[in-house]
Amino acid sequence: MTESNFWVTVHRKLAPFGRLERIENRIGAGTGDVCYCLRFTGRAPGTGWLELKQLDGWPARAQTPISIPTLTLDQVLWLEGWAAAGGRAWLLAKIGCDLVLADPPLVRALYRGELVKTMLIDRATVYGAGRFPVMEVLRCLTR
Repeated sequence: MTESNFWVTVHRKLAPFGRLERIENRIGAGTGDVCYCLRFTGRAPGTGWLELKQLDGWPARAQTPISIPTLTLDQVLWLEGWAAAGGRAWLLAKIGCDLVLADPPLVRALYRGELVKTMLIDRATVYGAGRFPVMEVLRCLTR
């Protein structure tokens, strides 16, 4: 599955709860992939940004750090800056059949190669083993 296919899945799962716009931006280095405005269970709409990443699978060895080759320092800095200004910013990653929602500090640790599978799962804001946990993701994106 490519990142564009992952976008199709994200859109199909979350669009019924609001609006998602995929951003193709060559001017602002690191700008998130998706701007969203979503509503969940009567709350005020939640708005923010998602950086989408996809890996074919987890590292073969438990002690091998997770590497996302397409994750750039510009993307990490952009997510951190957006969150520091009070906005919502997340990495949404599909790794094999699993889904991970990570906040900017965890994204920084991923970028630095500091996390193995168990650490990422334990520290993820949302982890879906073999599934897209729609309700859990919505709770986090809209709080």
